[in-house]
Order: sequence, then structure tokens, then C-alpha cells
Amino acid sequence: MSTYPNLAKRHKVAYAGTYPPKECGIATFTMDLVNATDLSGWRSAVVAVDDARPDGPHPDSKVIDTLEKENRADYRRIARQLSRHGISLLCIQHEYGIFGGDHGEYVIDLARAATMPVVVTLHTVLPQPSEPQRRILKELEKHTSFFVVMAEKAIELLRDSYGIAPQKVRCIPHGAPNTPFNVEGAKAKFGLQDKRVISTFGLISPNKGIEDAIAAMPAVVEKEPRAVYLILGETHPVVKRKEGEWYREGLMRQVEELGLTDNVNFVDKYLTLQQLVDYLLATDVYVTPYYANPHQITSGTLAYAMATGKVIVSTPYLYAEELLADGRGFLYPFRDTNVLAEQIGRLLTDHDLFETTRRRAYEYGRSMTWQSVGLQYTKLFTETLDERWVNHRAAVDAVALPGLSDLLHEGHVWAPPPIAASIASLNRATDAPLTGTGTSGLS
Repeated sequence: MSTYPNLAKRHKVAYAGTYPPKECGIATFTMDLVNATDLSGWRSAVVAVDDARPDGPHPDSKVIDTLEKENRADYRRIARQLSRHGISLLCIQHEYGIFGGDHGEYVIDLARAATMPVVVTLHTVLPQPSEPQRRILKELEKHTSFFVVMAEKAIELLRDSYGIAPQKVRCIPHGAPNTPFNVEGAKAKFGLQDKRVISTFGLISPNKGIEDAIAAMPAVVEKEPRAVYLILGETHPVVKRKEGEWYREGLMRQVEELGLTDNVNFVDKYLTLQQLVDYLLATDVYVTPYYANPHQITSGTLAYAMATGKVIVSTPYLYAEELLADGRGFLYPFRDTNVLAEQIGRLLTDHDLFETTRRRAYEYGRSMTWQSVGLQYTKLFTETLDERWVNHRAAVDAVALPGLSDLLHEGHVWAPPPIAASIASLNRATDAPLTGTGTSGLS
């Protein structure tokens, strides 16, 4: 929170990104971040990025406009509209695929045309970007106060692969719900009270490697007959629209062929946050068997599992390597189902190892709760506005905008104490108060 009185309450941040009811990880992240920063005292609004404008009002009153993904003129129109809504800062949720143009290049127009400071949350940082991908982030850098990443490794990648200075980047973890360490009856809610529960959740698609986790289950069941693997979530809507259900149907055939119908269950629906939390609380071992992208730099599913104190077994993509370090979880080689089975079996039968690991995960996850993440974002937003005042506007306003001293004195306009003191000193020396209405875009 700001060290200056009531600063947060006067300012409003607009988030630009996908947003529910659209079903995707970034949409959920944006909604959760909005709620988290609201709790920290900031006001918020949303610009929802979508394929087309809705026929009627958006179901969420937070949404002040819809940005039509492939309509380039819409990006400049939205930027002009933000000031009319009293927006003090724009926070863009960036992933190459959610914006229009080549590799999502239209997002540059939004950042360039914005008249307020811009903070960009990067959901993808590639170690070997194509030239267009690198150019987009370098161009965004010109119009951005700070980038936010969710892993320390991403700061290094931005420096080495994009030429972006580390001082321009802040690491704030992916947020997750705050839950108790132990919840009585969590398994009974699903009739699993006598089971050892393994789970994977998220929108199902071929790059998730779920077939590898299923392939590991016969050896797990041999070691722990009570083991059951829950595959939580519906097929990704884009995959379903373009390719149908061939992947899920293939997984179901695999389960039958391996004789695992009593040990593998599919929960084929898009889970609400509460349903997801309930399933995680009932989980003993959480698995992310992803293999398609070893350079993946964030994972909401892994963050949720960590924050709820799950014992995690994962392939060694970048985010998992960082999150599961120091005994907070276990890594296994990509596509190695034998090692995966061995690790899960050991965790389900070694009580001391299981309890030690999940406590480490839970304790580390306290910094990842949405309450903590919301405070970290609002601190950065305040830092951004403070820096904007000091470096770009304060001196100009003090000299060129009359009457600022009176507004400062009456508390209508905020400026950093050193600037306010300088203005007061100048007025005493000249005996001629400066007057005007400039607020440097602050509302």
C-alpha cells in the first residue's frame, strides 16, 4: 500500500486480458487478480479481450469495454477511452496468442496509445523467441513502466534473450487460493475417504501428457491398491472446436486397456474455483506430466497445488524446477513413466517423506495466496505512479501548472513530499501562488 494517505483509494487500474466467461487460464488469472487488488484498496476495471464484441452488456459489471482481438483500430480506441473512465494505470495480461496480428503484435498499439503508465504481466517468456516475438516485447518495453513475471528464471531470460534490463522487471508469484493445511472430510465429499488420491487438473489437451500419468498407474496400484487418479477438467474449448474429443477418448481407451477403470476417474467439466479447491484438498499427490514445452515459465495449476500444500510430482519444465526446489516437490524426466510410477508409489507409502514435503510446500505457498499477491501488485502500482510523478511530470506541473500548491495544500492532488515542499518554498519566495488543474492523469 502507498505510504501516502488515501493514494490507493483515489486510483483505478484497468486490466486488459481475456476474462470470464471465456474459459482459459489467463481469463481466470485476470479475474482473480482483479479481486485481489480490490481487497488491497484499489479500484479496478476490465477490458475483456475476445474474438468478437458481445451482443449485449458483459455479465460482469467490472468490464467497461470489450477489445475485439483482430480489429486493430479497437486497440487505439480502447486506449483513448481509458482516461474517460478515470483510469490511472493500465495492466496488460500478455500472452502472444490472446492479442491480434502477427504473434499478437496489435497489443503494441494499446500500450503506445495509453496516456497512463502501463504494467505488463508476462504469462509466456520464451528462451529462444522468434524475431517477431522478441521485437514485440522490445517494443512494449518502450511504453511500459514495468514487466511482471512469475518466476525468477524469467528475469534472466528477458535479459539474455530479449535485451530487457532486470531493473525493468519484477517477480510476483502466480496467485492461488488461501486454504487450511488440513480439512476434515475433504475426501468424504467425493466418496474417496478410503482412497489415496492422485490428481491433475486443467483444460485437457494433447500437450498435457496425461497419457504418461495413466501409463504409470499400473505400477502405482501394484504398490498401493487404494490409489485412484482423478483427471479433472473438460477438454480445452479450442481443441474441442477444432479437433473434437479424440484425445480424451484415446485416454479413456487407454484406461480400459490397462484395466484401470476402478483406479482412474474423469471429471469432464469446467470446474468452479470452489470445486477445484475441494478436489485439491482431497488430493494426496498432484501430478503435472507436461512434456510439450520444457520452457514453460508459469503454471496456474502447479501454483494452486503448491499453495494448498500438495505433494507434487512434475516433469522438469522451467517453472516446476524453480517452484519445487529445496525439497518442495519431486521432478522426473520427460516421458519417463517408470520414474513417475516409482516416485508416486514411494510418496504414498513413505509417511514421513510425504508429510515433510507437503508441509514445505504449504509454508512456501503462503507467499502465493491471492491476498499476498494482490498486495505485491498494488505496491508495484504505487511505485509506478510515484516514479511517474517524480521522473516525468512533477517538475513540469510545478512550474507550468498554476495553483497546484493550493490543490496540494487542500489534499485534492497528491505529489511526493519533496515536490510538494519545493512548490511551497517557491510560492513563499515569489509570493505568487501557482494555479491550475493538472493532475498528471491521476483521478
